Amino acid sequence: YVTMVKLRPPLTTQQQIAIAIVPKFTSALSVLGSGFIIVHVLINPNRRQRVYHRILLGMGLMDVVVSVRSFLSTWPLPKGTAWGAMGTTQTCALAGFFGQGSSLAGPLYNGSLTLYYFLTIRDRKRWREEKIRAVEPWLHAVPLVVGWSTAIAGMVLKLFN
Repeated sequence: YVTMVKLRPPLTTQQQIAIAIVPKFTSALSVLGSGFIIVHVLINPNRRQRVYHRILLGMGLMDVVVSVRSFLSTWPLPKGTAWGAMGTTQTCALAGFFGQGSSLAGPLYNGSLTLYYFLTIRDRKRWREEKIRAVEPWLHAVPLVVGWSTAIAGMVLKLFN
């Protein structure tokens, strides 16, 4: 997932530890927040019926994946390459795959939400829930296909090591 770059001067042990540990706190908070959004949508049948909430659900799911990847921090990296690294080349590639797919799909889902707002706020009479449902598959397909196809391409091309 991470290409080790020779830094001048090299990072101190304390800096390496900070880089490995700090993401655990921020990503844990992100998982909690996104988890709340996911549960908020899933427990209410009325919310599950609305395009807006389904887009939020997709965003939340992608954020959980990228946040779990961030929480893992240096753990998946091959042992000996960074402080806290205890993985293998395969775990590093897997972390890269999930990091790539979700970290691209998440912002693209944000774009879907923005488009949803643009259409429904700009012209409320024309873009009611029924009409927005007709374009909803695209609001999910673009983030998922673009995000995860780049992850698949990266895996096939062995870009994550």
